Amino acid sequence: MIVVYREMPSPQNEAIFQSDIDFITKWANTWQMNLNLEKCNIMSLTRSKSELDLKYNMSGEFLGVVSCHKYLGILIQDDLQWDSQVREVKSNAFKILGLLRRNLSSCSNMNRPIVRL
Repeated sequence: MIVVYREMPSPQNEAIFQSDIDFITKWANTWQMNLNLEKCNIMSLTRSKSELDLKYNMSGEFLGVVSCHKYLGILIQDDLQWDSQVREVKSNAFKILGLLRRNLSSCSNMNRPIVRL
């Protein structure tokens, strides 16, 4: 996985970021590595309410814009909120709880852990 990021204090940085993408594409082609363009996305991290018009391309194809992406096991949202991460952790916890309830239902009450919601 490659993560490329750049602070964008001015519009000139958008052209620099596109040149970064072009450099990665050229490097991958030089080393005969195929980049899966379906997995290449753009995400802008900001607390600003204004919409950004992100148009970057790789190998002549425009990259998709995503609002949430998993990085090192953490869901990062473009608005820097945590609700997607919290929902995923909660969902996984309930799956484990369901597994424990199903597998421990045949245990006697004496050995059964107390699990209440």
